[in-house]
Amino acid sequence: MILAVRKASKPVLRDYGEIDQLNTSKKGTESFVNKTEMKLNKILLDELVKSRPEWSLLFRENNLRKGKDELHTWVIEPLDGVKNISHGIPYFSISIAAMNENEVVAGVIYDPLRDEMFVSEKGNGSFVNDKRLRVSARKNIKNAIFSSNAPNARHDPDKKIHTSFKKIKHDNGEIRFLGSSALDFAYVAAGRLDGLWHNCLDFCQIAAGSLIISEAGGMVNIKNNDTQLSFKKDIIAGNVELYTKLLSILK
Repeated sequence: MILAVRKASKPVLRDYGEIDQLNTSKKGTESFVNKTEMKLNKILLDELVKSRPEWSLLFRENNLRKGKDELHTWVIEPLDGVKNISHGIPYFSISIAAMNENEVVAGVIYDPLRDEMFVSEKGNGSFVNDKRLRVSARKNIKNAIFSSNAPNARHDPDKKIHTSFKKIKHDNGEIRFLGSSALDFAYVAAGRLDGLWHNCLDFCQIAAGSLIISEAGGMVNIKNNDTQLSFKKDIIAGNVELYTKLLSILK
């Protein structure tokens, strides 16, 4: 997984360097970034199939390509934070998870701009560039920083969203909308963010990050979204104390 994401990162770094120039052109950046995502997807696919040719592969929107070995599955998120890239915002990531039946057993989230490789293997902890990860030790919402994608979750009533925000702000907590959910998970595991809640995410965005947070000592709650799309998930995560408080606020 590490070798695959490193190889895939080369074209995205090269293409990202051209975004500033494209932002000022009439052509714009959307089609350019879409092509970048397609290149990454092909590289990851080629590398993973070469490594484990019989494994199944899971892509966005529950697109499952079954292999001879249906017990093991690669879960692929080639580029999380596409909108950020198209606007030249330096916050995006590549994510892969390995599943044994229905259990995530290994995960990688890579930030190519900062060359930070967040990795985890079930039962062996979480690391960034060989440094052990631990979730933050903050116990109170006051001065804590959380991430969310709630403004983009159209299924959630605006009133409920704003009520949740108001409760956290009332306790002097801060909320960030950073634009790459997978990288947000890595930041919670590293203690840079104290917790998160994200709605209506594709399982491919969640798989690696949920394990990395858990193995860093955090708590994770994943549930099916209220939509009819079974692959869409809602997630709450953080250290034990703040996870419990988020659950109470967001119930």
